[in-house]
Amino acid sequence: MPPHDQAEALLNKLLAALDQADPVRAAERVWPLLGARPAGQVVDQAGLARLLANERHRGLLAPLARELRGWDRREGAARAELLVTPRHDEAAHAWLVTLACTADGRWWVSGLQREGFEG
Repeated sequence: MPPHDQAEALLNKLLAALDQADPVRAAERVWPLLGARPAGQVVDQAGLARLLANERHRGLLAPLARELRGWDRREGAARAELLVTPRHDEAAHAWLVTLACTADGRWWVSGLQREGFEG
C-alpha cells in the first residue's frame, strides 16, 4: 500500500475515488487508502464494493453535491464532516470521515460513518 504523507491529500484521494458511480471501480480506488481496521471489517476489495453498493453507502458514489462542513486535525488524527447530496431522490446526509496516522507517519482512512448510524 502506498504511503499517504498528508491527511488533506488522503481526504482528497478518498473523495476523488468516491466520484466513481460504479461501486467496483470506487472500491478499487478506495481499498489502498484504508487502514487495517476498516479493511479488516470489509475483508477484501469485493466486500468493499458490496458495502459501497448497499443502500446506506451508495449515496456516497458520484454524488450530486458534497460539502466539507468541518475539518479538524490533531497530531495523529483528523476528521472531516461532509454533507453529501446523492444523485438519487434522497435527502442529503451528513458523513464523518476519520483519518489516522501510524507510527511511521503514514495516513490512512480509519472510518466512514453516516450520521444516525452506528459502526
